[in-house]
Amino acid sequence: MKKVTKHNFLDKIVDPSIQSNLSLVMELPPGNKLISFHEHKIVHAASMMKLPVMATVFRLSRERKLNLSDHIPVTNSFPSLASDDCFSLKQTLTGSPYQVIDLVNLMIAKSDNQAT
Repeated sequence: MKKVTKHNFLDKIVDPSIQSNLSLVMELPPGNKLISFHEHKIVHAASMMKLPVMATVFRLSRERKLNLSDHIPVTNSFPSLASDDCFSLKQTLTGSPYQVIDLVNLMIAKSDNQAT
């Protein structure tokens, strides 16, 4: 397995001023080349949970259980997954209700937690 610790492509796609906040490890078959960047750095990956949320939205749409153009209300109160606490956000979405597809876009493109 070949290990590369820094790739010039990162300088092209990620602002160098924030690279110290990133950690990346990729294994790419069939050559099993390992690409890594700050692989031992521990980073908070909370937004990674948005990917399965997005995948579920598109699966439900494909199964015709959810229409991406449907409008849903957005509130500024949501329960914790780890306790009985409720949370609200300082910056809130305005103009509720939103189309499902617009919320997915905000969740992924802007990492909007309320859209999630």
